[in-house]
Amino acid sequence: AKATVGAWLQRLGIAPAEFQIDDGCGLSRGNRISAQGMVRVLAFDVAGDDRQVMLDSLAVCGPDGTLETRCTGPRTGRVHAKTGFINNVQTLSGYLKARDGNWYAFSILVNGTSGVRPLQDRIVTAIDDRLP
Repeated sequence: AKATVGAWLQRLGIAPAEFQIDDGCGLSRGNRISAQGMVRVLAFDVAGDDRQVMLDSLAVCGPDGTLETRCTGPRTGRVHAKTGFINNVQTLSGYLKARDGNWYAFSILVNGTSGVRPLQDRIVTAIDDRLP
């Protein structure tokens, strides 16, 4: 399974130096991927036939889940993402639906610090401010 996942990531254009696969199911603490690699995976998924399935599997800023109190205001309902925390690493990766209706993938991976939620939200806001 590790080889299969690694080969698939490479087919997406993700260099082997950008990821480490410890297991094939994605649950190992030893799995690693760069933010750029994660964005490539997310962009592939949102462009595919299963876009809605992927979007429906994520929390939505404003109305539900782990993002219920985040990304309020004009981004409410337009950010679908997954939070993560492990070994002093906090992540926010997902999609932002721009005002022009297009979906944009993003991945914010922060190592070695805590309390970065406000920073992640400011980054999502900055991305949104620069999109059409």
